[in-house]
Amino acid sequence: MLLSSLSLFYLGLIPVGGLILLYLMRPRPREVKIPSLMFFFEQKGQMEKSHFFRNIFKDLLFFLQVLILLLLAFSLAEPFLNVPQDVLSKHTVLILDVSASQQVGSRFPFMISEARKYIDGRTTIILAGSVAETVLEKGTRSEAEETLANIEPKDTTTNLEPAMRETERILKDRGRIVVISDFLTTGGQDPYILKRLISAKGIPVEFISTLSSANNIGFIDMLVERFQTRVFVKNFMASDQRVTIKHFQDNEFHEEYSKTIAPEAVESFTFETLPGRSTIELGPNDDFSLDNKVYVSGPQKNKIKVLLISNEPNSHLQSALEASPEVQLEVAEPPILPAFHYDIIILDNVDEEYLLPNLFYDLKQSISNSTHLIINAHDTSFLINHQGLLPVDMKARINTSSEIIVQEGVPSFVEPLVTSNTILREYYGVVPKDNDTRVLVREKAGQNPILAERTFNGGKIVYYGIMPEHADFKLAPEYPIFWNQLVNYLVDLDDPSTNNLKIEGRPLIDNTGFYEERGRTYAVNLLNEKESAVIGTRETTSGREAGESSKEAEQKLVKVDYTNYFLLAAILFMFFELWLIKRRGDL
Repeated sequence: MLLSSLSLFYLGLIPVGGLILLYLMRPRPREVKIPSLMFFFEQKGQMEKSHFFRNIFKDLLFFLQVLILLLLAFSLAEPFLNVPQDVLSKHTVLILDVSASQQVGSRFPFMISEARKYIDGRTTIILAGSVAETVLEKGTRSEAEETLANIEPKDTTTNLEPAMRETERILKDRGRIVVISDFLTTGGQDPYILKRLISAKGIPVEFISTLSSANNIGFIDMLVERFQTRVFVKNFMASDQRVTIKHFQDNEFHEEYSKTIAPEAVESFTFETLPGRSTIELGPNDDFSLDNKVYVSGPQKNKIKVLLISNEPNSHLQSALEASPEVQLEVAEPPILPAFHYDIIILDNVDEEYLLPNLFYDLKQSISNSTHLIINAHDTSFLINHQGLLPVDMKARINTSSEIIVQEGVPSFVEPLVTSNTILREYYGVVPKDNDTRVLVREKAGQNPILAERTFNGGKIVYYGIMPEHADFKLAPEYPIFWNQLVNYLVDLDDPSTNNLKIEGRPLIDNTGFYEERGRTYAVNLLNEKESAVIGTRETTSGREAGESSKEAEQKLVKVDYTNYFLLAAILFMFFELWLIKRRGDL
């Protein structure tokens, strides 16, 4: 095809015609009669007839000059051909979906077999899960085959956008893109929109769908709390399904439930949160086994062991501690005390007469990062020698009523003291023992510390200055909440929900299961409703958009310009002509 046909006519046919006339217009030789040539007269007529073309065809230079003029004329006419871009594609980028839904049935093997059909020239392979991973860039056929043989599906969600964006950097303007996926994306931009954007830049994009029919019932969410775990199960099928869910710890059966779930319905099941590692498994088996099992990382201990030492136990305090599901309470009356193998020890309303001389020495030895001490103020606290354990120094008793104010930046467990609007009728005037003492709550009138803490041997010692006889806080609904939050603050039990994670948004994790890091056990699960919606049918159009036929996909042509090739050929023939003239001795 030519962009300028007139150029071919004026710069091609006219010069060639002029060249032919130039050869025909050579001066005719003058005739001289010589008798010795008379015997040739009979052939004169025949020689004159053939003489017209003899000058043209006997000289090779004539053909070279005609060819050079034609090549120059064609180059000026800008010749080109429309060629399907696939013919020019020496670089193929394969985007392979390795997300969790590709584990259904034969989807993954089908993807690998389809990918092998597109290995041609240089091959780049990008794996698409929740993030894009380029495992081969511009590799040979053998390298591509080896890479495909070593690819395994992951347990991640699906996001094709990062991989498709990466192809623009790799290909730039020459090559093709082949995306093989079930197109069950859970994040990123719609891949069909991305396909149109990339195709508009002249890069052909082909979609091949691996979507196939499947049946699935699976876990789509989970809520792990300190004492119970709640799982949510969805039936993706079109009929009622009877399911059985079993709870295991260290491969030992613990409990199970059965229920019928309606089509497209979600049901919840509640289990006890077991300490350490456990699993919850769903039956019967279906086409997507990954979402039939969840991993649970429970706290190493569910109960906080508390020892309350008192000669006249505060019934409100004792009731508040016993009401907490997180506290295992034991009460001891001096002088008879157990060994201090507890998480928290509380001294409340103890009588100095019954305190053994080595009590505070034993407490000092017991306090560590696993044992903490709370000292409650009472009417005779100033008579007791706490041997340096008290975070404050007592000065005198104050009979002036006062409100409670909370210091800025203190832990949230003190909030119930504020919301209860507690008024102190009597309290101790105290000052912090040293700079290591942290005041959390003061009384408003004289700014005396009411709640303070300090660190000792890695553990915490807390001074609680609200005496039950001189304040009504013990009757407030916030009272048991405060004590439950205080013991949790001291022991710092992990929130089990922070140890149970979803794999989405965690690019460094490819598979579900248990992981250990810095002494903590993490459970990672899929728990994604979109990724579990694996039911579908493979498209017969190889994943092309509706309305785009196979013929239309193949008719994406690219103009290939041949001007430079014609110019190069003309120059080469010009050099050949000069060489030929010199060889004949005409130069």
